[in-house]
Amino acid sequence: MAKYIAIEWDSLEVRVLVASSRGGNVGVDHAAAFPTPEADSPQELPSIIGQYIADNAKMLQVPANSNCLIALGRGQVEARTFDVPPVPTDELPVIVEMQAPQQFSQMTEEWTLDFYPQQLDDDLQASSVLAAAVSPDTIADVIGICGPAGLTPTRISLRPLLTAALLCDRYAIAEPILAVDILADQIELTVVHDHSAPIMRTVQLPASGVHDTENIISEIKRTLASASHLNDTLEIEKLILLGDTDESDLSEALAKDLKLEVEVLNPFTLTHNGATPKNTDNLHCGRYASLIAIIDAAANEHRPAIDFSNPRKTPPPPSVTEKHGRTAILTAAVIMLLILALYLPIRSRSLELASMNADIEAGKAFLERQEELVTKDLIITKYQGKTKNWLDQLVYLCQTFPNSDDAIVADFRANTEARAFDPTGQSNAPLWSIAMEVAVRDYGVLKTLEDSVRSNVHTIQSSGLSKTEEAVRYPWLTREVIRIMPGVVADAPEQSSIVEQESDPNNAASETPVSTANTDDQAERSDPSANDVEPDTTVSDSETATPEETN
Repeated sequence: MAKYIAIEWDSLEVRVLVASSRGGNVGVDHAAAFPTPEADSPQELPSIIGQYIADNAKMLQVPANSNCLIALGRGQVEARTFDVPPVPTDELPVIVEMQAPQQFSQMTEEWTLDFYPQQLDDDLQASSVLAAAVSPDTIADVIGICGPAGLTPTRISLRPLLTAALLCDRYAIAEPILAVDILADQIELTVVHDHSAPIMRTVQLPASGVHDTENIISEIKRTLASASHLNDTLEIEKLILLGDTDESDLSEALAKDLKLEVEVLNPFTLTHNGATPKNTDNLHCGRYASLIAIIDAAANEHRPAIDFSNPRKTPPPPSVTEKHGRTAILTAAVIMLLILALYLPIRSRSLELASMNADIEAGKAFLERQEELVTKDLIITKYQGKTKNWLDQLVYLCQTFPNSDDAIVADFRANTEARAFDPTGQSNAPLWSIAMEVAVRDYGVLKTLEDSVRSNVHTIQSSGLSKTEEAVRYPWLTREVIRIMPGVVADAPEQSSIVEQESDPNNAASETPVSTANTDDQAERSDPSANDVEPDTTVSDSETATPEETN
């Protein structure tokens, strides 16, 4: 657990507080005070104080080689409140540095300057600041105190502002109040309002350190008048007297004379557990408010309103390396933006083209499959178009055969021609052949028969007429061979399906039979076996045609 050492001094007393952070608050380990040592000159005093702290480090519980927090009194610092033009926060240090020499008559370039905004306008820009400057001699005094004790000053702040911060943060005051801190050689009067101290006054006490109540009341009245003159709305109705029960007489006198609410506040009650440290019988508790406040800020990593060890300054101008680095970074960023601006559309288009190409390839594959199926379908269609149905052929013969008074069929044979499968449909080999022995009345009937049967897909070849003496009605006999060639069915004469014939009995009754003959003529022409049609006819695939003879 880190320990914090806070030190402040005046002409009569040196106060030391050792504490640590406990539960987000200050846990006091040890509080001590000792008279300011005598010195031959003011320049020697800081080193004597530092040597005393080093010699009594064990008693003071000050660890060596530690960081140190310093609280400076109002008399050790020059402070002014002045207005500034509304500028951005990062430009405010420049404005304050420009106006500070006009506000501080003794200030030189060696002085350390810090400030904090007191009032903000509607745009949250500072309109008024409290600036504080410390001389190089005071900084040398701080180093002289810390050096012999092996301490390093990490924070140097202004005591009235620290007291105001403690009352606002830990005591949570909401209305303007006047804080009265009676020190060994002086009295600090601080008007506290809205985490700020618009008025800070120091009243010097006699060398004996004994304060006069009437003198204190007079200085308080002057402070209240200054507050009323500074701001008409700044009405102070409460006074906080930093101290303990030993200040009860003074508080009663103040309340009686000022007609204000007076409260005595022990600052140790605002620390962890709210207990006063042991062995503090001879200590004035109210004098440790600023030390408690600076340790509280350090423990919670809050910057004090004024910190001379780390003052607000204008950011240093960037070096040449930083400028070149920033230029290179900006150039690289611009180039990257340009690359992204060019690459992203190209990438998007590439992805879109890749998606379209994938769709095209899928479409091509689909078309290839469809073309393959269409080709197969066309092959099948062509093949089917080149084939003939036996029933259709019989219907065709019935439609083209002469009347039964002119011709009869004595013998009928239908055969499927043996030929190789031609998927292109370009073969001219005959599909089927029909052989018939036909008895006709005369040559003209034969001529009519051949002309009727012959078509672009039907060829007919006759063996010629031969005279037969047995038949009287059909004296002429011929053998006709009909070959069915490949061709388009639509080119042939209109054919009727056997299904249509069976569905319409009237049509079936009106068709001309393949062969008709009287029984007597049939018996005269040949023996009875000649009238039978041989049932050995075969057709391709599963189709079979049976010769039909009707009397």
